Amino acid sequence: MKLTVKPLKQKDAGRGLAAVDRAAMEELGLENGDYIVLDSGDSRAVARVWPGYPEDEGKGVIRIDGRLRQEADVGIDDGVAVETADVSPAKQVTVALPQNLRIRGNIGPHIRDKLSGQAVTTGQNVPFSLGLGPLSSRSGQRIPLKIADTDPGGTVVVTDSTEVQISEQPAEQIAERGGD
Repeated sequence: MKLTVKPLKQKDAGRGLAAVDRAAMEELGLENGDYIVLDSGDSRAVARVWPGYPEDEGKGVIRIDGRLRQEADVGIDDGVAVETADVSPAKQVTVALPQNLRIRGNIGPHIRDKLSGQAVTTGQNVPFSLGLGPLSSRSGQRIPLKIADTDPGGTVVVTDSTEVQISEQPAEQIAERGGD
């Protein structure tokens, strides 16, 4: 199903939510809290569904915040394909870092902690804030991680027991839709 992208209200931003008009939710068989994949044709993002605002009823609207628009590579008033996502707990997630990023040590556990509870899919770009400690040279800067692979394949949710691997290939060399 194709829906029109609109901005999420500021008070609801930053939580990985997609406010979907109730008629579209019904047509897709979605309930509050289900996961969906947003597919622009160039990029994919995963969001948790939330019933849309009353003013959007029956208009074929999906409201997402700036982070999800960036991940899905869509702008306001663009059309985006929406499909239900079967989400399983991730045993392992492989992420690719930007080519110009130099790190020391194992940042897998740090990435897992930051992504815990978030649904991801292969090929997705995830903005990631570095933080402190061994990463302090670029502290606070947001970098784009690319999800290179997941086990099981498809859309998964990162948990406290997910193993996070760092790809030997830089993000720029990972195909948009690898690994499934």
